[in-house]
Amino acid sequence: QIEERNMADEQREEVRIRDGLTKLIRKKGDGELPTAGQTVRVHYVGTLEDGTEFDSSRARGTPFQFTLGIGQVILGWDLGVATMKPGERALLRCSSDYAYGDRGAGGVIPPKAQLNFDVELLDATTPSAARAFLIGLFQCAGIGVLILFLTYFGR
Repeated sequence: QIEERNMADEQREEVRIRDGLTKLIRKKGDGELPTAGQTVRVHYVGTLEDGTEFDSSRARGTPFQFTLGIGQVILGWDLGVATMKPGERALLRCSSDYAYGDRGAGGVIPPKAQLNFDVELLDATTPSAARAFLIGLFQCAGIGVLILFLTYFGR
């Protein structure tokens, strides 16, 4: 059992994504890195620096899905998940600059909190052409143009 633990530790690799954002790879994945605009599905467990768990898709039994690179999630996730291959499991360590900053969140996450996320990237899929167009429009022109577009064409 000691040999297994040493092998597992040897497979771990720590990567500095940016100052204040690191990734400790626990299990390597295969395939292509996801790109902005793709829909990614992850399982995760979020903890405070002291180990207190504040959220978990694993506990709910349902993966979390979001569109990568458009700000639907904290910056640490957008940047961190973009460095993961499908099947990869890693610990993302996010300083408050890459999480909820000076505000904190919902009375559960204090201001200026460093957060840790055990994240497993399950898959990344490319959205339909229409959805990709809307995502691109949102990224380039902002939410106002997207609302105008949907109002006009959504009749």
